[in-house]
Amino acid sequence: MVRSLTVVQQAILHCLYSRHCDGLVRRRHREQIAGSDEPWVVPFVVQSAGEYVLEIMGSI
Repeated sequence: MVRSLTVVQQAILHCLYSRHCDGLVRRRHREQIAGSDEPWVVPFVVQSAGEYVLEIMGSI
């Protein structure tokens, strides 16, 4: 089903799923948008990177 979407539609889908409550789902979709050329993808990548920093700092 995802392959039937346009490239932009796929990027939107991956951005939305990058906020999923399941960490494995988030990671899989974040990997899909990490190399995107779309400028509006950046906040989704940056926000998820910040979550890992907070998680790591909390365990120290």
